[in-house]
Amino acid sequence: MTPACTGSRAVWEATLTRSYTSISALLALLLSMLVLAGCSGPSQSGADPRLEQAVSALKYMTTQRFLSRSAFSSIYPAGKPSEFVSYLFSDIGSAEWPIAFDEGEAEQLRSARIPAIPRDLPIIPYKPDPAVDMQVVVRADDAAGKVIIEAYAKAGEDPVLVEERVLPE
Repeated sequence: MTPACTGSRAVWEATLTRSYTSISALLALLLSMLVLAGCSGPSQSGADPRLEQAVSALKYMTTQRFLSRSAFSSIYPAGKPSEFVSYLFSDIGSAEWPIAFDEGEAEQLRSARIPAIPRDLPIIPYKPDPAVDMQVVVRADDAAGKVIIEAYAKAGEDPVLVEERVLPE
C-alpha cells in the first residue's frame, strides 16, 4: 500500500469510528426517550387525569421551590401544616395557586415545569364536601407534621389518591 492510500484509509477509519459513535449515541437517546415515554404512560392509580393533575400541583405547592417564592414563610415563620392549609385558602395564598385561565398561561406554566390546577376541579380545605363528587381535599396533621392531599372521585367514597407531604424547613 502506498503512503497516500494509508493516509486516506486512516481518515476513512476515523470517520467510520465517529459515525459508529454518533449512531450509538443516537440509539441510546432514542432508547431513553422510549423508556421515559413508557414511564409516563397511563396512570397506575386509575384516577381521573384532572384529579392526578390537581394532586401534582398541590404537591408542587409544598416544595421548597414553590414556598421560597411564596409569602407563606413571611406570614407563618413556624410553617406548621395547619398554617399552610389556612394560608392556602386565604386571599393571599389562593392568589398564588398555579391556575391557567387561557392557553398562554398554560404554556407559561408548562415551560416553567409548574403543574397547573384544573380550573373546573374544586380544591376544598379540611374535609370533603358531601355535595361534590370529584374534588381534592387539603388538610393538615400537625402531630405528624404533614399536609395531606386527598383526591375523591365520588362523594361519600374513599379517596382514590392520597399524598402526605412534609413541608420543607
